Amino acid sequence: MLKQLSKFERTSKVLILGFVALMAVSLVLFFRPGGGSSAVEPTKSSEVVATVNGEDITLGEFATQKQNLQMQFSRFGGQISLTRMGYTDDKILDGLIQR
Repeated sequence: MLKQLSKFERTSKVLILGFVALMAVSLVLFFRPGGGSSAVEPTKSSEVVATVNGEDITLGEFATQKQNLQMQFSRFGGQISLTRMGYTDDKILDGLIQR
């Protein structure tokens, strides 16, 4: 393919410049300052995931509970996944509901 492009020097230069411009624009859009600030950290989210007896359980409470469980299991050494220990998202949410 490069041999074919060498025959068309002007075309190859345009293609290369176009590719470089596309990469530059995509990098600027991807790494723009404040670009990731629109996403809310899950532990700070106030989105309601369940309501029990008129009391709301938020995504923030759920994410905090999940992080706490992960920290407890990480004390035993290594990376132990919660699912391996039988803690699915439903089970964690059930634990919050029973409080």
